[in-house]
Amino acid sequence: MKRSNVLAGPAAALLLFALAGAAAAQEPKAQPEAEAPRVYVVMVRSDPDKMYVLEKTKVQKLGDVSFLTGRLSGTIGPADWRVGATLWLPLSEITQLSEYPGMAEVQRAHGVNFNR
Repeated sequence: MKRSNVLAGPAAALLLFALAGAAAAQEPKAQPEAEAPRVYVVMVRSDPDKMYVLEKTKVQKLGDVSFLTGRLSGTIGPADWRVGATLWLPLSEITQLSEYPGMAEVQRAHGVNFNR
């Protein structure tokens, strides 16, 4: 056998392996789908006649206390002058929490009781 034929097989395999690796590296990585923003309707122990409608929520700690924070989009029950502000509700005070895909679903579920 010729020496060039003996080396051509392994060299071709190595070249194909390198090209496949380069092609895989160039493919864009699949981005995890961003979760759709959720809207939460929250009832707290100190004000059972009112439920707060919160958007852009997250749990944050201040000292040793954990809070649910979010932008107050409206209320169910009596109106609240803090609409548009960020509320900090202690997790220990939350007695009920309902999750909705969006504001339209909150309005459908609670109708005329929803105050913005």
